[in-house]
Amino acid sequence: MTLTAIIPIVLKRDDRIAPEQLQAVLLHLHDLGFLASQPIVDDLVHRLSRTPGTSGLDLRSLLLALIEQLKPNKAFDIIAPEWRHYIILNDRYVLQRPLWEIQHKLALGERQMRREHQRALAALSMLVQAHLRKTKQMNVESDPVPLAEAVQRLTPAPSFFPLLDLAEDIALILTHTHAARHNTPSVRFDVHVDPPALKIFTDRGIMHQLLLKLAQLCVQPGSESATPAMYAMRENMQVRIRFESSCEMQSKANQEQPQLCHMLAKALGADLDWQPYSVSFILPAGPHTRTVLIVDDEPSALELFRSYLSGLNYEVITESKAENVLPSITATRPDLVMLDIMMPAMDGWEVLQRLRHMPSMRDVPIVACSVLNDAELAYALGAARFLRKPVLRHHLIHAVNELLTTA
Repeated sequence: MTLTAIIPIVLKRDDRIAPEQLQAVLLHLHDLGFLASQPIVDDLVHRLSRTPGTSGLDLRSLLLALIEQLKPNKAFDIIAPEWRHYIILNDRYVLQRPLWEIQHKLALGERQMRREHQRALAALSMLVQAHLRKTKQMNVESDPVPLAEAVQRLTPAPSFFPLLDLAEDIALILTHTHAARHNTPSVRFDVHVDPPALKIFTDRGIMHQLLLKLAQLCVQPGSESATPAMYAMRENMQVRIRFESSCEMQSKANQEQPQLCHMLAKALGADLDWQPYSVSFILPAGPHTRTVLIVDDEPSALELFRSYLSGLNYEVITESKAENVLPSITATRPDLVMLDIMMPAMDGWEVLQRLRHMPSMRDVPIVACSVLNDAELAYALGAARFLRKPVLRHHLIHAVNELLTTA
């Protein structure tokens, strides 16, 4: 981690924020815990909800809104500085794409890309400073924005991530904070995720807040002898999550924290089902759960193709060894396979033939990629598309979108 990635924003006397300090926060735009720890959070979001635990969400929502303010109203022009600044900020920090890909997208040289990146950060810094000046002029004793309005301002940024990692982090937070707050021994909070590798597609930050608030409702003073738990399981193309507690949870339905849980769930497109000793919800599958398996022995190619599909609502799985493709397919059941042809030990032609003899892969499209112009052979062996290397981003996205739309 670079030094700039951990520099917190600290206001100077003239309320100016250096671009490198702003960049430090933008690099952690989807890490709500980091955002909530920044000294500037109270100054930037004090007009929003003052509900404990939402400051990270509020800061991210504000920064996303300010980035959108930089989006020009005029038609897209790759030469226009305003469009360059917006694309750099949106692609780099919202969609989390690498700088070199954005540089290629904007057709800039390396030195020019660095200059435009700094100018984009400076433009955003000016909006942040304008927001600060506006909030400084307001009466700090004014009524806070209602909780519902604060949650409505959230801008979900869905992504694929392992649910178990998030749940275990929630359990760790709950264990430490409950012991410190109530001066009691640490509580135990069980987590059961089936299968353990289960991934979900939703906004990670909002999901983190929702799980934490529901877990807190499961553990109340006097219930330390019981073991609350969270259960998550796959149901067809949906994920059901349930919290169980020895405390009566339904009686808390009119209090602020359950109301916050309800609104956070709504932001994710889910409804909470409150029962006396449990609460559950189902995440909608939606059209964004398609899995793409990329097979290539070159790590740089795997990273390039992954970056191409970043932010396009596909779950990307990579495999660098051709001999591991069949076990990987059995475990992941991809909706599409991108297959490099020139690989050691087992080339792509052999892999393609084996996949086409698997009943479970009969209707799964395979995109063959090669530096050689072997399109005719690829189609003869059952490939749905052939892409000549080096593969351009728009060619790859077009092929994947077309094949998964018609599949």
